[in-house]
Amino acid sequence: MYTTSMGGIRSTVKECAYIRKLFDNLGLKVDERDIFMHKDYQCQLDTRLAIQNATVPHVFVNGVSLGVSNSFPIFHEVM
Repeated sequence: MYTTSMGGIRSTVKECAYIRKLFDNLGLKVDERDIFMHKDYQCQLDTRLAIQNATVPHVFVNGVSLGVSNSFPIFHEVM
């Protein structure tokens, strides 16, 4: 899961916290990569998605992109 801790973009930080809490509540193990703390993670994300300046939070499961946070409220309701 690619996230950011940069507080300058409040809505993005809230979305990242939401996804983090969702997975924590579900008891799922997560490999979190903060693109603000490690700039190489932004490059990794861009490469994986074949776009520049990909947005976060962005979730992958077994290498497959599940998308960004706006797809997860529905995902959580299904579970």
